[in-house]
This record gives sequence, C-alpha cells and structure tokens, in this order.
Amino acid sequence: MDFLSGKIKTIYFKYLSAAFGSALITSIYSIVDMAMVGQYHGPEGSAALAVVAPVWNIIYSFGLLMGIGGSVLFSTIRGKADGDIGKSNEYFTASVIGSVVLAAIIWLIIILFDKELLLVFGAQDNTLTLAREYVLPIKLEESRRFLNEEWIGKKKAGIYKNTVFNLDLVEAYQQQNAERYNELYGRAGRSFKKNRLFGVQKLFLEHQYKQAVDVLEGYKVKTVYNNVIRSQLLGLCYDNLGDRKRAEECMRYVLEHGNTMPARAKAEDWLAHDSEQSESK
Repeated sequence: MDFLSGKIKTIYFKYLSAAFGSALITSIYSIVDMAMVGQYHGPEGSAALAVVAPVWNIIYSFGLLMGIGGSVLFSTIRGKADGDIGKSNEYFTASVIGSVVLAAIIWLIIILFDKELLLVFGAQDNTLTLAREYVLPIKLEESRRFLNEEWIGKKKAGIYKNTVFNLDLVEAYQQQNAERYNELYGRAGRSFKKNRLFGVQKLFLEHQYKQAVDVLEGYKVKTVYNNVIRSQLLGLCYDNLGDRKRAEECMRYVLEHGNTMPARAKAEDWLAHDSEQSESK
C-alpha cells in the first residue's frame, strides 16, 4: 500500500476489513465456546465462563496497551524524515520490557489470588469451582507463553527443558489425561522419577488407589509444600477407597498449611461438598 499517494478510501477499507475479520473470528470463537460449555455443563457452566471472561479480557487489554502504544510511538518516530533511530529503539525496548513485567505480575495474581479475583467478578458457591477449573488453562498458558516468547536464556538449557516438561505433566494431570501423563512419565528423566509424587499421580490416574496409598504412607517429604501435595493425593485416594475419615484428616491438613496453593482451594471445595453430603444424610 502506498500511504503517500494511494487513495485514502481504499487504504481505509483494507485496514477495516482486517480489523473487522479479526473481531468477527474472536466473537465466533466466544459464541461457540459458550455454546459447548452450556451443552456439557449447563447453566452453571455458562455462568462460570462469563465470570472467567473478564480475566482473559484483562490479560488481552494489557497486551494491547503495551503492543499498540509502543508500536504507535515507534512508527511515528521512524516515519519522520529526521527520525531518531535511537529513540525509537528505546520505545521498542520499553514496550517489550513492559510486556514482560505486566505478564509476570498478572500471572502471579492469577496463580495466587484466583479465588478472590473470581469472587470480585461475581462467582458464587455453585459457579466458583467450575470457574477455577476454567482459569487453570490460563495459568498454564501464561507460563507457557512466557517460556516460549520471553525466556531470555538458552532454550536448550536443562532448566528450561525441565520447566516446560513439568508444565506438560501438570497440564496432563489437571486434565485427568492418563494416556498423556503415562507417555510423558515414560520419557521423564531421573530427577522427575526420583520425586515419588509424580509416580503417585500416575497411579491415581490409573485408579490404582491402594498402591498409591502404600507409596504415600511410606514417603517422607522434607518441605511443607510437598507435604501439602502428598496429603491432598492421600486424601483423594482415601476418598476413592471409601475411607472418608482419613480423607477428611488429609484435606484439613491441606486447608491449614496450603496457603495460596491451588491444592488448598480444592481441599476447601472437597470439605464443603463432604459437609453438604453429611447434612443431607
């Protein structure tokens, strides 16, 4: 396109068609997404998805803030006849750094305060659990996007590969995808298999609850974090084996020591559901 001598109307409609097409595709995606969730999870699923929508919009808007703002300043200076190349590069660098900082802050807020954030947007007891399940992929995708686009180290380094592999394992477990988890666990290195919690998650997905309990009861962990994960897995295994008393003891430990971990929220939901079942009896 010739911006200096081309027809303004032609240039305008070319940009309009591109912008309109992008907005239309996004709208169709949202409508189909809402329809599928409504079909499978019913009205509560649609309500939970509506609660999660502002979280995604916040992430999207901050990306636009830095991307569009930086590009306008960059292109304005570069477009001048006597444009200062050094200054335009400074705007570009500031835009990239700003995107990294904002992405890290938003990611931490979503990870640590997802429950509080969803409550602000109107989640209630019947929709909060579903909404938190819908937020989980956002947490994982933000982590993955940061590693793919903003990682400043070598991507062949061990720490990078292990972090990505850990995310893949977490995603497979959260989705209860036993086949995918087994495939990943089969390729896992010694450092992963040394941590028995990964092996127990594999047993749990395979519904081998008794074997998982045997491993967990003999597994002594050194950190509170790992003990919270261990207690949650142990509680879920006891629950599936029908031992509600021991399951409750484990979940109460997770509730007490879980702090801002996702395991604490799940334990809280489990205890609330267990209390409702006891009252109904």
